[in-house]
Amino acid sequence: METRYTRYESEISPLRIKTSTLFLRLYTRHIDLPVTQKTATLYHDLLSKWYDLVTSFICPAQVYKLLVKEAVPANSVMLDLCCGTGNIACAAAEKAREVVGVDASPGMLAKAGEKVEREGIKNIQFILGDVREKLAFADNSFDVVTAGFSVPANIPLFQDCNEKILNETYRVLRENGSLWILTCSHEVSGVYLSGEEYETLFSEAGYRYMEMKTINDLYVIVSARK
Repeated sequence: METRYTRYESEISPLRIKTSTLFLRLYTRHIDLPVTQKTATLYHDLLSKWYDLVTSFICPAQVYKLLVKEAVPANSVMLDLCCGTGNIACAAAEKAREVVGVDASPGMLAKAGEKVEREGIKNIQFILGDVREKLAFADNSFDVVTAGFSVPANIPLFQDCNEKILNETYRVLRENGSLWILTCSHEVSGVYLSGEEYETLFSEAGYRYMEMKTINDLYVIVSARK
């Protein structure tokens, strides 16, 4: 598999980077605890009330916009895994023809639905689902699949199914479709994968090209093409 590593310096202030690094380390510390999907869902249902406030400290909107700018072709059909309250999905809706978001938390999806209604977005559909299981979509359904600060990850909830999740993204993508993962640097938190780990997972799933872009030594956008 062909692989490319690049670095990018955005205009995010040094103070903002330090604050986000601190919040990311705190956030990833608690998601690294062993939990069942039921417990994780209950937790995220509670967290949904403050999730947008928490994520505003973790990741500025300009990083989501950079992801969408690079990942989402005009008039495409996109799937967002572990969509939460729809931050990536809503940003992508301005470019994509259709966006589908999947999450296991009814509370998160309720907040996402409120956001879509408030902003008058018509081309997003949110679906309750567990990404650890087979995705409820036919083969070759999407031009783009995205995931933000979620899967794959080195946490008990996902460790045994990272390979399965990546295989499913490959299955539902159309030929020449692409997978885009917004995450943080492995050096900031070992919860998220290293470049070598991504290479292994992508290659085994069948992807033929990978690019890993590090932003301000904190954020990482990883992409793979089918």
